[in-house]
Amino acid sequence: MFDNLKTNKELLGHVVALVTSLVWGATFVSTKVLLDTFTPFEIMVSRFILAFLFLCAIRPRILKTKQKRHEFLFAAAGLTGVIGYFMLENVALTMTTASNVSIAVDTAPMFIALIATVIGFERALKPNFVLGFVIAMAGVLLISIPFAQLGSSAPDSLIPGVFGVGELLAVSAALSWGVYSNIVARLGQLGYETLPATKRIFLWGLIWSVVLIPVFKPEVSIADYLSWETGGNLLYLGLIASGCCFVTWGKAVEFLGPARSGIYLYLQPVTTCLIAHFALGEDFTLYMGIGVVLVLGGLIFAQRRFEHIFEKKKRETI
Repeated sequence: MFDNLKTNKELLGHVVALVTSLVWGATFVSTKVLLDTFTPFEIMVSRFILAFLFLCAIRPRILKTKQKRHEFLFAAAGLTGVIGYFMLENVALTMTTASNVSIAVDTAPMFIALIATVIGFERALKPNFVLGFVIAMAGVLLISIPFAQLGSSAPDSLIPGVFGVGELLAVSAALSWGVYSNIVARLGQLGYETLPATKRIFLWGLIWSVVLIPVFKPEVSIADYLSWETGGNLLYLGLIASGCCFVTWGKAVEFLGPARSGIYLYLQPVTTCLIAHFALGEDFTLYMGIGVVLVLGGLIFAQRRFEHIFEKKKRETI
């Protein structure tokens, strides 16, 4: 019975990780649209106010920490998962394309797995996981690199035509997300329920945001929120991508662990590129198509378990 329960949890973990990643892939396009009206800081604060209110409506009860020192974990999660990740990502979107940001952020599974291994949440990374990561990242590069522009120069290019300051900020956001995912895993180990824990993390994110108001000096009007375009995208980011998907991501981390759930983030750039192609008319090249296949193949390979093969070889040897 317990084996079946474990299997069902793992299956649910895969499902929610998959759905969450697909939803998050669309957020890069939504944020890019909103940047025509709002600043990166204004978008971040707006979406998390909506998300926090949404979770309060679902679960009004205030979470009590089991120990006072656990509050530092919630504060750190709010700093890394809300401020660190989304400010870096949003600023990156002002400097490069939505597709490129989603690709650069796709280094998050590597940071999640490495941090989890270093701090002991995961055992040593298995060969199929590492090889799957390499395959997926090869696909990521094929989707990301603008082959027609290779060799061109731009003021913010670190590698001409390929990698600029915007991409560097997005990689930094991925590192921040790697830290956040492992903090969430630790909170799960301590027995905190996902939804109220996420609500508390959002609260800390908003507290950190208040500290930053004198720095970013937001200036918005009610009218900015009332158009179908801005209102719809903010509702998507706040209620679905944040309010719902932070909770589902917490469940995925709880059921699969930070490394195995993190591998699903490889799907984000695939979703972003496809949506950008159909919704915004961006090109979808042959290289991008091959990249999509490699990303999906790497994801599947990294998640497969080969213990039965090794056990069979061991028995044959004996």
